[in-house]
Amino acid sequence: MEAPSHLLSLKVMRLSRPSLATSSQPFFTHSPSFSAHSTASVLSLQGKSPLPGYPKTLRDFSLSPLLTLPEAFGAIHLGETFSSIICVNNDAPEAAAEHVSMRIEMQTATTKVLLKEVGGQGNTLLGSQMLDAVVHHEIKELGQHVLACAISYHIPPSMRGSFASPEDPSNPTLRSFRKYYKFVVTNPLSVKTKVHTPKSPSALMSKSEREKIFLEIHVQNMTQGPMWFDRMSFERFEGWEVEDKNVLPVSGSVNNDPKLEQRSVFSGPTAVLQPQDMRQYLYVLTPTPPSVPSFPVPPAPGSVINLGRLDIWWRTAFGEPGRLTTSMLTRRIPLPPQPASAIPSHLQQRVNAGVPPRPHSPQIQPPSRPGSPFKPRVTQASSPLPQSPGLSSQPLPPQVARQDLEVDLVVRHVPRDEIQLDTPFTMKFALTVSGTLSLRFKHRVVFLVVQHLRPNPSPPPPSLVAISEPFMPNLPAAMLSASSLSMSPRAGSLSLGDRFTAHSPEPGSRFIIDGHPKDGSLPPPFFATSSGDGNHAIPHEGNVVSLGSSTINLGPLRITRPPPSPHGPMPLRGEATTEFELDYIPLKAGFSTIGGLRVIQVGDAEVDDGDAVDRADEKEMRVLKEWDVIGEVWIQAASSLALES
Repeated sequence: MEAPSHLLSLKVMRLSRPSLATSSQPFFTHSPSFSAHSTASVLSLQGKSPLPGYPKTLRDFSLSPLLTLPEAFGAIHLGETFSSIICVNNDAPEAAAEHVSMRIEMQTATTKVLLKEVGGQGNTLLGSQMLDAVVHHEIKELGQHVLACAISYHIPPSMRGSFASPEDPSNPTLRSFRKYYKFVVTNPLSVKTKVHTPKSPSALMSKSEREKIFLEIHVQNMTQGPMWFDRMSFERFEGWEVEDKNVLPVSGSVNNDPKLEQRSVFSGPTAVLQPQDMRQYLYVLTPTPPSVPSFPVPPAPGSVINLGRLDIWWRTAFGEPGRLTTSMLTRRIPLPPQPASAIPSHLQQRVNAGVPPRPHSPQIQPPSRPGSPFKPRVTQASSPLPQSPGLSSQPLPPQVARQDLEVDLVVRHVPRDEIQLDTPFTMKFALTVSGTLSLRFKHRVVFLVVQHLRPNPSPPPPSLVAISEPFMPNLPAAMLSASSLSMSPRAGSLSLGDRFTAHSPEPGSRFIIDGHPKDGSLPPPFFATSSGDGNHAIPHEGNVVSLGSSTINLGPLRITRPPPSPHGPMPLRGEATTEFELDYIPLKAGFSTIGGLRVIQVGDAEVDDGDAVDRADEKEMRVLKEWDVIGEVWIQAASSLALES
């Protein structure tokens, strides 16, 4: 007979919360024999006396008020706490094991953690005695986990021959063995994110709204049981401020209380997340004031912006806690689309390998048969079609702004609550200019004008003669005289006699900059593209029209070099900001957009401290930027305002 290998034995059991016991016979009949059998069962839910108005047997309900321990090891998910009890038993009733020690470790593919070490020198286990230890470990990694248990002890000298030979011949009483328990950790939740940025014209014209990021998070329960989220918080990355849009104020509380209690939108019947169910959470991230540049700089394509982490606390059906912190949630800037290759995919390898293409057969014109009524086709160069008559014989300035000068427009104020039909209102703007500076000069002076834009009208019929006249909104005579003709010009705008009309100027016309005439002509006050090409969202024509001059002179803007940092290079760019106002009048009630607007550079000069700029350098005019829509408003009719008042 083979001798036993060891004096001690090891047993491992996972500690988990019990569950409700289920009855093996959830459905019974009124038969007395079945009723007596089910009542005698330990797991029976039937009482000895029936309830008034109900049968004695309880149908279609298999749960009992008794608790049972789990029969299997079960599933372990990321974020849970693994608890286990390890027992070392002395199976020999009359033998004693001396110097018993137990070492417990949790091993993963990347880490090894010591959970507990008990026993040691002087620890003796008599016959039928037990040494146990309870360990807890928070699961932080996915994949394979190994619970390693190492046991070492010394047997009595009189029992050396009763067990297997020792591992170390120099110490014949020492015995040791190791056991490994493997299990796989799965992910309890599936977290997916979507990043949204503002796209409406009103948000893009606001300095605070256009920098916001709307983070949409989808959380799905991947376990086999329901869970209840104890807490869901977003830990922002440095440089962001977060606003939780998933909470509601508690009814009956004061709104101006800084310690206002809030509750989650997922409360009451929706508090429990069932298996495979999904929830959507929304967080609004705003850059902190030190992180917002004075001039917007778009992020580089392909760059990654860190946003923060999501901290989730939950409990299972029997209250077992769990916690999960996601990895860093980011926003990835997409790369520009690459142009598609005209070469088919099955031919690209041949072209890349340098294989010459197959020569084509020469195209031979077949001769015509004598007497045939069909003559050979003669290919003639088609003459170009005549172009449609334009509004001006001069070409438009280039529409792409150069990198040395950039502009940014921000709407400072819109009186949304005061906008009424046939009543003028004023919008306030701020224009920031960023430009490069040469090392020879400290300042750069640019001359800019702002031009109103409108959709390009259809060309007149050839039989009619187009009459060039100033553009004026279609207003009543009383409104026209009171609003536009007698309106005093604002600071920085051109006078009525010197203003630029909305029609295309004649070639060689002159306009005034700081009292000096300048040759040239402004581009027509129409969008560069038509409304059908999809490049411009043409506003509602005729709903809101501009008042006053169609072109506003912003005056000279002095771009000054900022002071250099103590250990940094000389800055090569500077900024300048100017503010102006524009008047509009609504002609139709309802929702309407306002626009457009164009910024044109008409002069440029480089100066030093103390130098006066009496005239801009003679440079070609160029369009710096266009906006097809600069605002969105709701126009109220006069009758609705009277009813509200």
